[in-house]
Amino acid sequence: MWLSRKLSQHEMQDVASAQDGTVTVEGGELAVFSSGEKREVKTAAPGGYEWQPKKGEDVLVVRGGTFGEEAYAVGAVGQSVDDLAPGEVRIRSAAAGTEIVLRNNGRIDINGLLFINGMPYLGMGG
Repeated sequence: MWLSRKLSQHEMQDVASAQDGTVTVEGGELAVFSSGEKREVKTAAPGGYEWQPKKGEDVLVVRGGTFGEEAYAVGAVGQSVDDLAPGEVRIRSAAAGTEIVLRNNGRIDINGLLFINGMPYLGMGG
């Protein structure tokens, strides 16, 4: 009786939560520090996107699982969107200036070295 009551009380709690944290270990053994360090954090992104946060980056961590034992880094926190209009998208790497911007008017801005099918694209003016 006592055990079933305790389990029932625990099940009533909302164990899923979200908080920001800082990446402490990057790569396959991703770790994030928020209220404590959580290791083996998985990354989550929209379908078709893949990303790996870098050490020192602030990320949003979402907890899940029956007892909140799973942790997912679902996005970077505090990114600048000063030059993006509502509805526009920027895909950026950690390297300064390497990005693709999809504009509302149909324009696509690509900054960085462009390779098409493994071959460098030299564009106009070489």
